[in-house]
Amino acid sequence: MQGMDDIYDDKSVSDILKNLNTNYSTELAELVEMTFGSKPEPELQRLSTAEMIAIGSFGFRLLCHYHRWETAEKNDRMFHEHTDETTRIFTIPFPTQPRSREELLTVIEEMIKDAKASYLKGFD
Repeated sequence: MQGMDDIYDDKSVSDILKNLNTNYSTELAELVEMTFGSKPEPELQRLSTAEMIAIGSFGFRLLCHYHRWETAEKNDRMFHEHTDETTRIFTIPFPTQPRSREELLTVIEEMIKDAKASYLKGFD
């Protein structure tokens, strides 16, 4: 049986982080919204990006960038003016604690699959 240090070794975590940030940015943002809602704090406005910064026994740790947008002209919905940016770090726990590297990859795959389904459901 692998120890926790073996599951979350630097090389494995680095590879997983790179893969998730490169290929699943939409799903990461959706995971944040699924877990905390679209406005987890009253002053936060619109989640623009979520970047995975750590994985461990605690789950995922994500750096989230929120932007506040103001409509420049009421008649032109497509044009928005960027007013400010706020960042927050959120931790999303794993639904079950992985006991091996294979279980870790399976848990991550399921979380990403659920996030993708949730995101696509928004288009129905």
